[in-house]
Amino acid sequence: RMRTDGTTNRLLLHVLNLNQNPANKSPVPVKWTSLLLRPPAMLTPNLVAARWHAPGAGTVTLEMEKLNEGLRVILPKVELWGILELDFAG
Repeated sequence: RMRTDGTTNRLLLHVLNLNQNPANKSPVPVKWTSLLLRPPAMLTPNLVAARWHAPGAGTVTLEMEKLNEGLRVILPKVELWGILELDFAG
């Protein structure tokens, strides 16, 4: 989610885990999910911070890895859903 007026340097991505236990339909947590951010998905090429917000857990500052294809962040654990907050230099 972002403002469309061009005044924001923050991008919020809602991440949803659809993995279910077939027996009881309960969510199956996913750990260490890698997310590759390619240049068209970024507000600017300068990502300065990435944070993970999940229900019932504290905010986690994520490390970023620069690759030829873009930037990679790794989400530590997705129970059911969470928000990835990306801050870009202006």
